Amino acid sequence: MQDGDCLKEGIDLLQMAHCFAEMEKGAAKYYQHMAEVNPKLQDLFLKLATEESQHSKIFALLGSQLAQRQTEDLNNYKFPEYLKAILNKRLKRISFSKGDTTLTASSNISEVFEFAYDAEEDAILLYLGLKEVVKDEESQKILEKIIGEEMQHIAWLNETKREMGA
Repeated sequence: MQDGDCLKEGIDLLQMAHCFAEMEKGAAKYYQHMAEVNPKLQDLFLKLATEESQHSKIFALLGSQLAQRQTEDLNNYKFPEYLKAILNKRLKRISFSKGDTTLTASSNISEVFEFAYDAEEDAILLYLGLKEVVKDEESQKILEKIIGEEMQHIAWLNETKREMGA
């Protein structure tokens, strides 16, 4: 899949799994960078980076599993516009190269937390949408686990922000 394919018209379910893998990989890079530039929050951001990296691998695997189990139903399924809009927003907002000025550590830690909250919330919405489509039990369990972990990420962020008084 080429860069930008996640944003094209007519994206199918298998391509969407690939896009989610790329989104999670970008989130892992973001958290890794935040760990480097925010030493006080290094533990939190490294923990988040590790989980997001794992999610990327899981979505890559899920995509190949869906390809093996692909049915006419999945082949013809087109993602709803609201999910494409969320993914489009997320992918446009995050380009996670180290040289990207949007990635540099903000002196305002509240902005860093807000960005992270938004990313986690978008991921939850996207994965809930995918869960509505993927009907096999194994994929459902995988998605439920990832959704639960994304929810936990919000809790960790909230707890840390509260402890900091930010």
